[in-house]
Amino acid sequence: YDIVLECQENLIKSITPWETSITSLYKQMLKQLARSLQVAGIIKDIDEESAVRLVHLYCPHNVGHHLGMDVHDCATVNKHIPLVPGNIITVEPGLYLRHNHDRVPPEFRGLGLRIEDDILITDSGCEVLTSECPKSRNELE
Repeated sequence: YDIVLECQENLIKSITPWETSITSLYKQMLKQLARSLQVAGIIKDIDEESAVRLVHLYCPHNVGHHLGMDVHDCATVNKHIPLVPGNIITVEPGLYLRHNHDRVPPEFRGLGLRIEDDILITDSGCEVLTSECPKSRNELE
């Protein structure tokens, strides 16, 4: 849980209007999850490119999508273009460690989670619209 939460918090902090795109957030997510899973011993110490490919198996969804008139009105929005003030997106990293993944230590197999927040892109960064929702370990336990 802490690995996914730290990743999400770092992704949100990194959002820069007119520069950050959903695609850049996705690439950042894969790299951070790869490093964190290696440090935690959940995946073996392998080169970054291999670790990122492996993490893609454990997080088969994108890091987020635009929100608007329809919950998933993102099909027509290009994820490569920079986010601009007024955009609202989700930031929702996750990990799904299947029960049959033999590359993962047995105690972690079969676990899955995703942490999602809704984010308003502002002139100076972003505002977490779902900030009142509990998500820290202390708030949840």
